[in-house]
Amino acid sequence: MSIWAPFGTSDFPLNQPMVGQKEFYEIFKGFTKTMKSAGMATIFPLISKWGVGKSRIGFELISEPLGMDKGWIINEDGVQKEVRIFKPNFEDKVLPLYIRYSQMCHPDLIGDNWVAYGIYTALSYLSRESDGSIQGKIMEAIQDALSPVGFDRSILGDLLQVDRVNLNELVINKEKLDELTRKGMEYVKQFGIEHFLIVCDELETAGEIAKYGIEKEKELVNKIDGEAIQVITSAIKHEDPRKKYPEVSYLLLCSTVIGGSIQGIGALDRRTEMYEMLQNSFADISDYIAYLNKKGMIPDYPKGLIEAAYTIAGGNFGWFNVIMHNVDQKMEDSSVKKETGYIFETILNSSNRFKESLIDKPAFDYIQCDDRFRQTIKHALLEQIPKKKTNYSAEEINAMMDAKAEDGEKLFKEFYCVKLEKDDLAVYLNSQGYKRETGDIFVNNFGSSFDLGILLRSLKTFSLNVKENEYIVGKEEETFLDQVRMLYPKDDIEESARYIYGYILEKIEKEDIKEAEYIGPNFAYLSRLDKRYRVEKDDFGYVPDTEKNKEIEALVKERSKNRKEEVKRVLSGACRALEINYPEENFYTINGVECVRTKVEGGPYLDVHEDRIVDIIWGKDEDRLKDALLDSRLLKEGVHPVIVISDSVISAEYTDKFVKEKYEGIGKCLIFVNITRLQKDILEVMSIDKDILDIRENRNVITSTFRDRIRKIRDHFNLKAREWFEKLDEEGWILRPIIYKKHDEKQIALLSKAYKQMLIHGIDFEELGSKKDVRLSDAEYTELKNVLKSTAIGRMNEGKGYKETGLFIHEDENRYSINIPACMNRILKFNGNSNKSMADYSNKFFFSLIHEVKPKRILEQWIEFMMGLNLLLKTKDGFIERISNYELDGRYSVVKKWLEDDCKKEIDSMKKVINGPYLDVLEKNQVPYYKVQLQEAEKIKDSINVDKLSEKDNKNMENFRDVISKIEKFLGICYQVYDSDGWNNIKTYNPNIIKDIKIDDKDKPLWFRVRHIRLFIDYINTLKDPAVKSITDKIAEIKKNCEYGGFMLPISPITNILQKYCNELENSTDYEKMTISGTGTMVSYINTLAYKLKDGDFSGAYKRIEEILDACGLEPIENNELKWANDRGIIGEYKAIYKNFTSIIDCYKKLPESKRWVDYFSNAPEKLRNHTEVKNLSNCIKEIELFVNGGLEQEIEDNEPVMLSKPDEFLALLKKSVEDMQQYVGLIEGYKTNVMNLARTKKNEFYDNLLISTIDKICRVQGKPPVSAQINTEEYPKEETYAATKEAIQNKMNLLASEGESFFKNSPLIRKTTFSFFKQVVEKDGDINWDDYLEEKRELEAIKLIRTKVEVL
Repeated sequence: MSIWAPFGTSDFPLNQPMVGQKEFYEIFKGFTKTMKSAGMATIFPLISKWGVGKSRIGFELISEPLGMDKGWIINEDGVQKEVRIFKPNFEDKVLPLYIRYSQMCHPDLIGDNWVAYGIYTALSYLSRESDGSIQGKIMEAIQDALSPVGFDRSILGDLLQVDRVNLNELVINKEKLDELTRKGMEYVKQFGIEHFLIVCDELETAGEIAKYGIEKEKELVNKIDGEAIQVITSAIKHEDPRKKYPEVSYLLLCSTVIGGSIQGIGALDRRTEMYEMLQNSFADISDYIAYLNKKGMIPDYPKGLIEAAYTIAGGNFGWFNVIMHNVDQKMEDSSVKKETGYIFETILNSSNRFKESLIDKPAFDYIQCDDRFRQTIKHALLEQIPKKKTNYSAEEINAMMDAKAEDGEKLFKEFYCVKLEKDDLAVYLNSQGYKRETGDIFVNNFGSSFDLGILLRSLKTFSLNVKENEYIVGKEEETFLDQVRMLYPKDDIEESARYIYGYILEKIEKEDIKEAEYIGPNFAYLSRLDKRYRVEKDDFGYVPDTEKNKEIEALVKERSKNRKEEVKRVLSGACRALEINYPEENFYTINGVECVRTKVEGGPYLDVHEDRIVDIIWGKDEDRLKDALLDSRLLKEGVHPVIVISDSVISAEYTDKFVKEKYEGIGKCLIFVNITRLQKDILEVMSIDKDILDIRENRNVITSTFRDRIRKIRDHFNLKAREWFEKLDEEGWILRPIIYKKHDEKQIALLSKAYKQMLIHGIDFEELGSKKDVRLSDAEYTELKNVLKSTAIGRMNEGKGYKETGLFIHEDENRYSINIPACMNRILKFNGNSNKSMADYSNKFFFSLIHEVKPKRILEQWIEFMMGLNLLLKTKDGFIERISNYELDGRYSVVKKWLEDDCKKEIDSMKKVINGPYLDVLEKNQVPYYKVQLQEAEKIKDSINVDKLSEKDNKNMENFRDVISKIEKFLGICYQVYDSDGWNNIKTYNPNIIKDIKIDDKDKPLWFRVRHIRLFIDYINTLKDPAVKSITDKIAEIKKNCEYGGFMLPISPITNILQKYCNELENSTDYEKMTISGTGTMVSYINTLAYKLKDGDFSGAYKRIEEILDACGLEPIENNELKWANDRGIIGEYKAIYKNFTSIIDCYKKLPESKRWVDYFSNAPEKLRNHTEVKNLSNCIKEIELFVNGGLEQEIEDNEPVMLSKPDEFLALLKKSVEDMQQYVGLIEGYKTNVMNLARTKKNEFYDNLLISTIDKICRVQGKPPVSAQINTEEYPKEETYAATKEAIQNKMNLLASEGESFFKNSPLIRKTTFSFFKQVVEKDGDINWDDYLEEKRELEAIKLIRTKVEVL
């Protein structure tokens, strides 16, 4: 009969010894020493996944006090040792009781009652008759052990009221529960028991049972939901309820999910001991097998079978039992060949459980190999362990090495046999930055840790038939990493394994090992073939809801059946590892390689492309991968992160070589990320649709453990991205913004200027604003401080991990230093000796902080900045060119040629126009001086080595200072002589420059002075002819148009001035001719334009030309043309004079009208004839008549002989005469108006207003229009004289009076009333004594000229 458990579960009573778990033994042994004196109930959670041996430990601890144990064997310093925790026969006075947690998991149980209810439950099962279950057998064994001292289970049952208590009421009745529990405990204590140890088994979720469990009745086990977990954690946290039961301890046998919840309790270390079990090492299994062999309890197994079984079981002792039970059956079957490969192949073909849970049987159907060796390959894979090559023929070895899985992964690798000594390896790790923390735990500077002892023991599992300190390890680094990943599945083991592999290489070289002696399965493939490696990891649950979790796990299992979509699922999960908020995913294939393009939102490492794109490529098949990476479509949008992921290590030789060869293209984009099988599984789960499983942190729907796993994977990708980014950054491929806020080119130019000054002169920021000769202007320094504030990225960006550009380092509030970022070297190297476009840069460089500044603008900033340092320049076609010795030679040649040839030609050309002494200063003094300066520039040029800036070394700052300062000095000298761009950009003379220019001023470049002087001379030479013509034409125009209305305006004062200016302009380049022309000038000859040009006084010449044009009223316009201003200069004066003259003539022609009003008062009384206004009007008329009829013309003619030599006074005379007379024009108009108003006033005085009013009332009665409406008092008299007006109005008044008299005389109703009486009534407005005029009143009322108003007194 087989000793192995057919279902992998422990049984009671025990039939095998306990082996291994030394660490737990020591920790729990210590726990038992303090549990009695703790002063409260103590709880010890023992955590592990299924099959590691939790229940076996529980049965061991129960068996020891009962004396039913089979021994406990541990290995101490290589020596087997038997140990135990409890002495037999209850010598320690500890009573172990066993329950399943489902038996005390009541829906109404709360934390405060948890301890008591657990004791009550355990005691209640002790009071019952055995039901034949494991628990029943344990309780029966305890009952039997206590019976000899008087224990009676029925008495205990009565005390506990087991048969009559209502558990639903008891669990919520604290007092009753405590009373019954205490009674039961006190009863048991009578039999020498002082302490109770409750072994509580099966604290596991339904999901875990479904995933790991292999018991026949697992579907009957109750699940522990989230609420129950909270009850357990509450019981541990709250100490007061536990103080009531200091004589009780709990050993909780927890799954990893339950254990994870308990571990989440704050301050757990001071509340309880706990331990997370590790699976038995193969060393433990070896000890166990040796013990069983010694006892003759197992058959003689084929060589390597135990190791293969242990490997297939994934180190899980439960599954190891299942496998070995099947092996024993095949060992008894005579038809089965007794070799490891044949035995496992037979089991694989006959056991559904074997192929469903242990070996991926369909995988063998997809093996690509030589069919002649298919069985050899299959058996070698099933044997799991590397074997010596001598076990195979050369053909078999070749076939094995060529064999591949369906995805191209190689099935076999080569292995070395190397001697590894722990102490020597520890020294090596210490030299690599690792420190031993405690025991065998080694920790690096980043907090990553691993257990060297466990790692070596795990490696030993696969090292058969070698010496004690020898290990079989992968020949290549990737093989070794896969080996370690499989044997020691810890998230951060890879980095440590790389260092250990480095140590292995040193050992191989030191021991002169020429070739790998072993061949065995590729661990990367083996971890897929062996199904236990897919599930033998810490279980964690995806969501807290167990039912939902079960659905998700079923979905994961169902999806895993679709192997064709496996890579896509992993790639999708990788997208979400980069960007947790479900980014867009665009899948595509290149040469059969699965790829996906996604976008990232956050940084700071992967958001380095304008569109934030990242490609993720499945890189398992290295041959296909190479073709895919070389596909031009991949970098169509320019360089961007390309992540190559694989669950098997991609050869470092492959990656290093490929990256190096293709670095300028795809190489620098590549981020190789090796993922473990565990990480691959997590990525697949992360690919599930968010409606089913939302992994976003702000949704809070996943378990903390699953979230931690996701975070670790994201950290893994982030670490690789950071390493990639930092390498690129160190090499200068990352461009950051120089200025982060809105700016213009002037601010970049200012930064480059300040940077250059600080670099060349070695000055600090304060000196930049104060040190003589190198300081910035006050305005520039103030602006610089403002601009530098815009170079800071801000705390938010710093918090996200972004870095500043590194040009200006902010030391404190107002102090900056400078640095040379690596990108400056890279830009210069990239540009090299060829021209580059902006697109070239955009497609080859990466950009940081693109959410602040767009990549195009970042690039523009850097190009502008480097141009400001004279390290880059732009060609006419817009290409970017690096400054080079060739370029410097070219500049030097151009400058030298200009000085020796073109400058001389310019001087000669100017001499032809004006041959003044100043030109000799240029030719004989300035040119020789600059020839010497150019000789010095040539020496500087020849010492410049721009190429050394392409590589960064420890003298980078000095190199840049040397090159930039020399270029600056060289260009400075060249610029002082000749600047072709500056020369060509100056198209016309600049008045603001020419007015300050001096021919011998060396502060201004030679070319600058020559260019501006030449352009000024050309300007004058070109300007004089059109100016002379304009003036001549204007004189002719004035002469032609000086007559108005038949009267002539004297113009000689105007034309005299114009002719003098014309003479000065016409002879501006010939002083001698000007002096003998006879026309004269407006100023003395030494102040003329010609004299100043001859003397080299260009400032004076500029001022003089401006004075002449302004004085004439001429304005320069485009193409050296001129136009006359309307209101400036002599022409402005002329126009004003002419306007006044025409006004006078117009007034003169209107004088008859004015005379008429003077004559109007000729027959008026003397007072009116001599009225002031009348006299003034008469006098003004006489003045105008005199002026027009020859007065002005005679005056000008009389003064002309004397005044022609005094042009300004002559003009003033004409101007004053006309202006004075113009005043009379206004006076005449005013006086005329006043006289007309006087005539109207006198006219209106002739009207009898009473008479008119009286007649108006009569007209009303008659129905006629009023007379007053026919009289216009605003009208001026129409008669020629005052007397005529008077006579006309008097006649009209007489006629009205006659009409009034006639009305009263002819009215039939009037007898007494007269017209004169009614006129009196109107004058007094009816206010007369009507009692005296009753008859008149009646008559007037009768004809309705009046009416009577009745007034109450």
